[in-house]
Amino acid sequence: MLATATRRRTAALGYDGPSARDGRIDILRGIAIVFLTAEMVVQLTRPTAVLFESTGTLSAIAFLIATEGAVMGMLYRPRFAGGAVGESVLRIWKSGRALYLAVVAATAALLALNLVPWISTAPLTALSSHGVRGSLLAPPPTDAADVAIGYPLDPNIVLDILLLRLGPWPLDVIGVLVALFVVAPAALWALGRGKWFLVLAVSTALYLTELVTQLRVLPTRAEASLPILGWQFIFVLGLVGGYYRREVVAWFRGRVGRVVFAVLATVAASIIALPWFTGNVTTSYPDLLARFAGADTGWLFEPSAPGPLRSVVAVVFIIVTYGLLTVVWRPLHAVFGWLLSALGRSTIASIMLLVAAGVLVVSVPGIRDSPLPAVAIIAAIVLAMRGTLALLALRRSAR
Repeated sequence: MLATATRRRTAALGYDGPSARDGRIDILRGIAIVFLTAEMVVQLTRPTAVLFESTGTLSAIAFLIATEGAVMGMLYRPRFAGGAVGESVLRIWKSGRALYLAVVAATAALLALNLVPWISTAPLTALSSHGVRGSLLAPPPTDAADVAIGYPLDPNIVLDILLLRLGPWPLDVIGVLVALFVVAPAALWALGRGKWFLVLAVSTALYLTELVTQLRVLPTRAEASLPILGWQFIFVLGLVGGYYRREVVAWFRGRVGRVVFAVLATVAASIIALPWFTGNVTTSYPDLLARFAGADTGWLFEPSAPGPLRSVVAVVFIIVTYGLLTVVWRPLHAVFGWLLSALGRSTIASIMLLVAAGVLVVSVPGIRDSPLPAVAIIAAIVLAMRGTLALLALRRSAR
């Protein structure tokens, strides 16, 4: 009777959203947007170290890339399994084109804003020319130089913009998604034929290749900071997980799956609690682990590649968060849904608003060196983004 009552209470609190569009994924993407906002503020302002060091292994980019892959897997499974491959490929590439045009437009706008005397976009954008001008496959350099535009316009700057060699670093993740959307149909085609093991094997091989050789294959700005061979692994994990979402959720609901989930939840809680428990909150997590291991562990948590442990941690937190949303969806959605769901449903618009907020942070006097806690600045930006999205939605509905 107790077990029956527990199951009923769980069902009453559990996920009851639509199956066509998974609201839990929207929440995860909303979390990624909030973390991206926090990472931007941390880099553009001078907050206390406590804000991020205790959870320094978490990655907003990993959350965003993995959830984008999961959404694509869920959305296109019926199409690829049903044989509508051609139409699906065109739809995916159309979405990738929209992302590409958004980055190009944002870069051009920020270059123009840089001409306004009181606006400073350099700390945010790090507008830079990667590689040798005119060389399509030149590897991006590690240092970035500001680019100025004038009249007549240098045609090489236009080429750099079109090749995504120029751009603001908050949009690097969009540049990665553009490349991933180009090759995603091949993985979906293989999944539609049940070759999930082959997809994971190829993805893992490419990831290990990047890990060992640090190979860069694209001429884009994003490739310098977020190498495609590394991040495709996170995307493919999300893609496979989204494609087989029903099977994965059903497995975790079984006896073995519940035990595995409990272990993963314990690991996630331990990761967050360890710096606080040891009294080293202001020490970065890799440095803290290095003290225990007695060796350099920074490469395991490499934020751009991403490092092996950072990849594992990202997967663990995504699974645990998705599981918690599944079990206690109603109370969590009631508290956070108005914010996180809205941000997650409008990912591209949210990131564009984030770039605009970054321009204000670096341009308005006093914000960068404000005595306000970084949490207050982050909350203000996130709430402003949410309000702007609400106004845009009202305008669309009024048309």
